Amino acid sequence: MPKRKKPLSQYESMSRDELVSALKAAERVGHDDELAMCRERERILLESEKRYRGIFENFIDGYYRADMEGNLILASPSTARLFGYDDPEEIVGKSIAQTFWAVPEEREKILGSSTFDVDFS
Repeated sequence: MPKRKKPLSQYESMSRDELVSALKAAERVGHDDELAMCRERERILLESEKRYRGIFENFIDGYYRADMEGNLILASPSTARLFGYDDPEEIVGKSIAQTFWAVPEEREKILGSSTFDVDFS
């Protein structure tokens, strides 16, 4: 079977799921060069995920993401600890405004203002 050469950069923008699909496709058709590139890209991706997971899980300051409705969709372990929880999964899905803001209306003022000059005192 003839080998096709494609640059590794083709695989750099792929998500993990796309990369797994490409690996399976290369295995089915026997494209050893593509298979090797996909595996190398997967190795690089796994190293990157491990590095950034380590950073995220070891934040000293809290880090969280909320959806437009104010529900937590991601929280670092330090955020959970700041709010008195053992595990971030305990707070994911909760309303940041209703659960964690002392004055929930302040959050609405911040989101509704064109500047973020709000007095927190």
